[in-house]
Amino acid sequence: MKISRHRWAVPVFLLVLSAISYFSVKAIYRHIDRELGVRLSQIHFSELDRQAKSIKGAIELATITVGMVSPQRPKAGWNNVQSELTDIDRDIRVFDTVHQRFPVDFAELMQVRFPRERKDQIERYSKECRIIPLGKRSCILNCDSWEPPASKDLRALVQSFDLRADRFYKLDGHVLLYLPPPSIPATTH
Repeated sequence: MKISRHRWAVPVFLLVLSAISYFSVKAIYRHIDRELGVRLSQIHFSELDRQAKSIKGAIELATITVGMVSPQRPKAGWNNVQSELTDIDRDIRVFDTVHQRFPVDFAELMQVRFPRERKDQIERYSKECRIIPLGKRSCILNCDSWEPPASKDLRALVQSFDLRADRFYKLDGHVLLYLPPPSIPATTH
């Protein structure tokens, strides 16, 4: 008889314990959300962007390597080539968003409805630069007259790259930008 009289005590105890746990977690979440929200509003993103760009430049210079080739000091014009390749990369990403693949050449890249000044820039790049397709969504970009090796040697070259990251490489005095397939988690330049 004592057992049946206190049968409701266990479920009520569990219900009360669950309610206390729920409201405690909810209060902690609100506190964290409020504190984090205030801290996020105090962050100056323009300053972080400036710092990220300077760090990005240092990382790019540190990653100019192919296989066992040592990084070399950039020569005059390095930043121009790097800037051109980065511009083309951005345009290729726009093309990829529209067509779910990379363009095979600049004529195909021009099919995107870019603003007039951007199209003029792409047309100028088409005279100086090359898109070397490696697959549907992977390529090498170059703007200094690099001639890719034969197919077998090109595959071996690509295998020496970091296949997970967009990276600049210096090979025989030429600057290349490798764009890996998106199925492999990619990082920024």
